[in-house]
Amino acid sequence: MVQEFLEDNTALRSPSSAVPTRPSRTLLWIARSLTLVAIVLTAIRIVNNYQMPGPFDEHNLGFCDFHNGVYFPSLAWLQGDNPYSSQYAQSYPVMRQVPLYSPLVFLSHAPLAILPLHVAEAIYFCMMVALLWGCARLIAKDIDRSKLILQLGNWVFPTTALLVLFAVYSRPGHATLYSGYFTLEIILATFLTFAYSLQSPYWAGLALAYTSIKPTYAIPLGLILLAMQRFKTVAVGTVLAVLLGVAPLILTIVEEPHGSWSEKTHSVLQSMLHSQDFHRDQNWERPAVSWTRLDLLGMIAKWTRSQPNDWTHLLVMIAIWLPVAPVLWRGAGRRAGLDATQLTGLVTSLALVTTLVCLYKHAYDGLLLLAPIAGILWNSGAWPRVAWGYRLSLIGLLGLPLVNYLSTHAVLFHPRWQGMFENAWASNIVTSLNAASLFLAMLLLAWIIWRLPGDKSKGIA
Repeated sequence: MVQEFLEDNTALRSPSSAVPTRPSRTLLWIARSLTLVAIVLTAIRIVNNYQMPGPFDEHNLGFCDFHNGVYFPSLAWLQGDNPYSSQYAQSYPVMRQVPLYSPLVFLSHAPLAILPLHVAEAIYFCMMVALLWGCARLIAKDIDRSKLILQLGNWVFPTTALLVLFAVYSRPGHATLYSGYFTLEIILATFLTFAYSLQSPYWAGLALAYTSIKPTYAIPLGLILLAMQRFKTVAVGTVLAVLLGVAPLILTIVEEPHGSWSEKTHSVLQSMLHSQDFHRDQNWERPAVSWTRLDLLGMIAKWTRSQPNDWTHLLVMIAIWLPVAPVLWRGAGRRAGLDATQLTGLVTSLALVTTLVCLYKHAYDGLLLLAPIAGILWNSGAWPRVAWGYRLSLIGLLGLPLVNYLSTHAVLFHPRWQGMFENAWASNIVTSLNAASLFLAMLLLAWIIWRLPGDKSKGIA
């Protein structure tokens, strides 16, 4: 489908002939129809498997993350309650208190919490579809303009439609829409950070600050951007993240019912740390039994049957970042002649994959892989200088987490196949495939960038 879409001879002759032909229009309508089918079926599945607010039900997960991570925490914050506290978990229909997110998450979702629950759910589902479209459109506009967009003019829309089609049928895309998690907000903010980090560091810094609602994104992104010499973006993002996080935190402290200012501050901070400990100790968060982890430490902990703490996660993140940083520094330098300014380029692909590998990521975070896969398929940036053998290998490695429906609750715990995965080795292998493929992809990307000559006329065979 992609080849037929992008290699239409009539459309490639000149910019004036950029109007899609009948086959192109047919494919576009097919893409639209299949996308609509996936969205409708996902909505039906949410209704049929809707998780009523309250105790966690592993058999009915429809919009469970919207309830536990978006709506009720923001509602509690608006009403002056501390969403990090155990009292909150006992007073609201949620399964537990909020883990260590930035308080910015309550402020940003407060408009939804004002609305009745079902109205907010419907609006947020539509928002997620719009966010997914926004991510795909940003990728489409970034694809090598000199070879595609300028020649095909109005093909940004069809390219976006194809990317959305792939995303809604992917494992992370469907899981995000089904559970109602705020992943797509962070994915779009991450894409905006890389897309504008050089040309508009203040806007990129604002996008980076928004990723701080989940520190496991903002921390590695900051380090990776430093390695890419995007110092102003990191500085702006850090300042804004602190300001936007501290403001709602102060309001939470003010609403604490008892004690002096220092006692209230200590109480809120302690509840934040306790909420993170409680989150990490939940059975489904243990790497040994998790089927969704994408990061390297999650895979290692699965095989060693260990439970790494937060400091271990940070140390492993730095250990992974240190050897990758010189590659990013070299690739982002002007003399390298690479594509570090492009979201779908070779250098940013390494940055996005490293973000997934180095620190605590789950299956839904795999939507970050849309950009590098699109860059490879559409010959964006420096990708044409890389031999197809390497590119096909990367498509396989990066595509696996997007299509691996074996490592899902529906398969692993299905009565028909559950006996197959009762063996620890079989279960560990299936649930480690995503992390292993991403780690190999990161190594291959780093090797390609390091070896690629600065002369733009030369590639790597």
